[in-house]
Amino acid sequence: MVGQSMDSKKLSASVECCKPGWANPSLDVGLLHHAVSYWAEQQPDHPAVDDGSCIWNYGALAQAMVALAAQIGQTALPINGRVALFMDSRADAILAMLGTLQAGGCYVPIDPDYPAPRVAAILEDAEATVLMTASAFLPQLERLLEAHGQTLPKTLIVLDGQVADISQALQQGFTDVVCFDRQQLAPQTYQPPRRTEADLAYIIFTSGTTGRPKGVMLSHANVKAFIRWSVDYLKVSPQDRIANHASIAFDLSVLPIYTALMGGATLYPVIEVRDKAFPMDFIQRHEITIWTSVPSILGLMIQAKQMPVGAFEPHLRAAVFCGEAMLPAHAQALMESHPDVAVINLYGPTEAAVACTYHHVGVDAPFDANKPVPIGVPCRDAEIVILKNDEDTLCAPGELGRLMITGTQVAQGYWRRPELSAEKFYANPLHPTFPQPMYDTGDLAYRDESGLLHYGGRRDFQVKFRGFRIELGDIEATLASHPQLNEVAVVYHEQPIPSLEAAYTLVPGQVMRADSDEAKAFSFELVDYLKARLPAYMVPGRWTQLEKLPQNSNGKIDRHALKAQLEP
Repeated sequence: MVGQSMDSKKLSASVECCKPGWANPSLDVGLLHHAVSYWAEQQPDHPAVDDGSCIWNYGALAQAMVALAAQIGQTALPINGRVALFMDSRADAILAMLGTLQAGGCYVPIDPDYPAPRVAAILEDAEATVLMTASAFLPQLERLLEAHGQTLPKTLIVLDGQVADISQALQQGFTDVVCFDRQQLAPQTYQPPRRTEADLAYIIFTSGTTGRPKGVMLSHANVKAFIRWSVDYLKVSPQDRIANHASIAFDLSVLPIYTALMGGATLYPVIEVRDKAFPMDFIQRHEITIWTSVPSILGLMIQAKQMPVGAFEPHLRAAVFCGEAMLPAHAQALMESHPDVAVINLYGPTEAAVACTYHHVGVDAPFDANKPVPIGVPCRDAEIVILKNDEDTLCAPGELGRLMITGTQVAQGYWRRPELSAEKFYANPLHPTFPQPMYDTGDLAYRDESGLLHYGGRRDFQVKFRGFRIELGDIEATLASHPQLNEVAVVYHEQPIPSLEAAYTLVPGQVMRADSDEAKAFSFELVDYLKARLPAYMVPGRWTQLEKLPQNSNGKIDRHALKAQLEP
């Protein structure tokens, strides 16, 4: 299936080759989807999205976006009306996002691999009136209908296929079933609704501490502030080829998707599971210039020997990581094997439009393999405030405190959760004369004397053990600097007796049976290593060597699964 068949490496002759430091003209577009219309005029034949089976060039994508918006408009979708996207990250999903925004709505991305009860809970909470999907996911949708049909929206739009191919059960389960005709031209009579940057772009549902997903509301202004920074900082141009490994239900996907579209570059969704876990071949095959991922992927690549010297040359120029702490050993391995690739460490929660701080590893400050990688300095439209625990006063340099975020990127709050919004989003106490929304991240951090920010773990990873309050992230960060450890995680067991347990994997080349005497001796070595760096009460009493730490669908360490696996 092709938006327009063409050589995806071809650069439109109408676009001047961009030099480092250029000012991208698309940064002045009004709303997020307007960038596609802008580039459709400048370079209609240049590829916008290439997922391996479908290539949309900018001209065809802009036409399809307007046509889909007209189709959505027939459902009487109000401004900020929710459209659920039940699909993965391939080209269809990008069209669905853009069409929803063009129609005046906001999209709610849902991973088809989510368990049915979670999907039903999100649909019910979001009160979506339209559900968009692709034919590949109709079987999952039919099973969802059987179990949770009462939660489904009224209208189903399928972005490919024919109505005749849709099961009778699905046709009866929705008030209206429409198959979008991607070949039709955008209707000339369609007038998009008037929108402002304050209108919502998307609602992403994240895990809640109570088990109930919570929807984070992001406006065009929130997202655009971050994307303007990323396009400018990474000097994105139409020559770039940007990879996205993340599900659209994971907000890290927002970075590559909109950075590519606003920069006039080509987006390459990573679809296959193997390519997500071991992306070397994908990066080489598509000559990726900007790679975005979670840092733990580096550990898998190191173990699989997927990072040989020069493997990504000469095309890859930036590797951008976000979503979890970057281990110094992983950063060092990438920098040593690819010294010309900029390694960028980002930090930020979903509630602040993907990321709000950045650090060019080894450039913004000297790299120290024995210390955690800094999270850097704030992005252009964000401000980081470090407050003392239980006080509304600023921390001194080097003092660990509560990490708070203010600025344009801060979200609008939680969907239909006013109590939680009031708890996490409130007025900046340092600006009493005028309202300035501030988000409490739940993280701890400190600024060093030079102004660099350093992550100090989660406040909710804080446990009380032997009368002391302990940050599990503090133990993990110290262990991560051990030269023989690849991945580390620390869990707290309450039963049968309170205890701390560290789980770890070894760097490639280290061979040690987990039940061997050598492994037992190594655990004593790790105890001594921590005792030399942390108080004795922070040293785990149990140690477990694993071949691999469990991961969730976003590639992060699955701490719930790990704790269950290690249960005494």
